[in-house]
Amino acid sequence: MKSNLRVLSIAAFAAAVPALVITDWYYEGYGIFTMFLLLTVGLLLDQIIRMEFPARSPAPAEHYRKTGC
Repeated sequence: MKSNLRVLSIAAFAAAVPALVITDWYYEGYGIFTMFLLLTVGLLLDQIIRMEFPARSPAPAEHYRKTGC
């Protein structure tokens, strides 16, 4: 799952600029929208990867000391 999301994220980033050129060639003025749409998809997928599969996990709660309040 993680590798699939990573591949989709990289593909969305890589397709952003060619999509800008191709879309703007045929539909004047809509290329920038397509580019930002693909960049947004790439960023969202990247953030999902970072949230669901973190590189490090926090220490267990038992390792922390309570202060008297």
